[in-house]
Amino acid sequence: MVPSLFLKPAKASSMSVNDRTWATAWRRPPAADGKAAGSSSPLGFGHLPLFTRIFAVVVGGIFCAQMINFAIILVVRLPQPPAYAVNEIARALESGDVSNGMIRVKAGDPPSSGQQDQRDRDIRSSLARHLRVSEDRVRVKVDRPPAIIDLAKGISEDKSKKSIDFHKNGLDESNRSELIIGSFTAALQLDDGQWRLASSRGGFIEPWQWQSLAWLLATLIVAVPLAWIMARRVARPVQLFSAAAERLGRDPNSPQLADPRGPPEITAAVVAFNDMQARLKQYVDDRTTMVAAIAHDLRTPLMRLTLLVENAPPPIQKAAETEIREMTQRIRGALNFFRDASAPIRRQKLELRPLVESVVDQMIDQGADVDVAPGDDVTLEGDPAGLRSMVTNLLENAVKYAGDARVSLRVMDDWAFVAISDNGPGLPENELEKVFSPFYRGESSRNRDTGGAGLGLASARAVARSHGGDITLHNIAEGGLSAVVALPLARRVNA
Repeated sequence: MVPSLFLKPAKASSMSVNDRTWATAWRRPPAADGKAAGSSSPLGFGHLPLFTRIFAVVVGGIFCAQMINFAIILVVRLPQPPAYAVNEIARALESGDVSNGMIRVKAGDPPSSGQQDQRDRDIRSSLARHLRVSEDRVRVKVDRPPAIIDLAKGISEDKSKKSIDFHKNGLDESNRSELIIGSFTAALQLDDGQWRLASSRGGFIEPWQWQSLAWLLATLIVAVPLAWIMARRVARPVQLFSAAAERLGRDPNSPQLADPRGPPEITAAVVAFNDMQARLKQYVDDRTTMVAAIAHDLRTPLMRLTLLVENAPPPIQKAAETEIREMTQRIRGALNFFRDASAPIRRQKLELRPLVESVVDQMIDQGADVDVAPGDDVTLEGDPAGLRSMVTNLLENAVKYAGDARVSLRVMDDWAFVAISDNGPGLPENELEKVFSPFYRGESSRNRDTGGAGLGLASARAVARSHGGDITLHNIAEGGLSAVVALPLARRVNA
């Protein structure tokens, strides 16, 4: 059995490839047209070199970060350590009640009495004096730099003060009391031998820390979008070059990049890329012209051979005429392929479904088993003659190699998809791309009945790519092959 070139649906009655095939069968080609990689100043710096632009972005980012840090220093008020009256701490230890909410009282193990400096001992003595107990029953540990500060008794001892002003001075000596500045833990041994602890009630995050976090969060909210925009603009020329290279790989006749404007590096790269594309196009045109000339010149010796075999014995004459007829057919196909490849595209707005249906009706009139599934109406800009030739080639190959063909049309995301499937045995995975090469024929198709010249799929893909699309082949698990044609609904431009 000759291998099929097109995919069948899962069931004979099915008229389209399943959604997974539509979604994964074809990787979209880049747009048919493109702007210059440097057609707009990526960062608004005129014609500055790309190095200068990137350097300016980095320096600007560092400068903005430092300005934000400076603003945080100016706006966020520096935290002042909490102040605790020694007599208030003593009252909490003695009664176990807390009136100000700043001190936490609980039972537990006392802090270690070792490694205490003079200030710790002074606080311990003061607490013992207020509690009217011996110093052995009192222990103190100040986590922050401890101190006993005499301040005016104008600060009420019955109310807790969350912060103090370190710059007060000139207070009357007779109007002073003792305060502890900073976090602390104090312990009193009760009569039953248990220890009662009083400690400062500090939050996991202080208010000033919340303010700093709010500023940093606001900075991120502003900086991340700006960084994304600048990074996108810096990377834009590379993306455009990538798209242009992809277009060039698919179609040497794709439009060149527009006149370069922007950084000198981008300008030089655009000029070099356009020169390379022009040389590649000239090389392809020269090769096409040479092969077409050779094919054309071969018709004359074939005509002479036809005249020479007229007087040959019948068996030899019949065999020679068959060979000459096959060679003539291949030469004619090659000339048609080269003519179509070099012909200019005449685009116009057209309805794709009526065009496909007319080709199908023509093949049905010739006795072929072909039909079209109902589906989306498709309007696009294209060359009617080229698209008709493409659909005809695909359907003829499907009928030739599998005996039937089913056509489905669908519109997805501004692209038109045409799937032509059959009930043939499919193709080996390593030949799914090779069969698009001009003059390539699978081993199983090299016979006089189905061999052909190996130009049908190459010609069809050339038409699809000239319209900014592509054709891919995919085996279906149930058997058969599907040719998926993807065409843009309108001429797309890389903005």
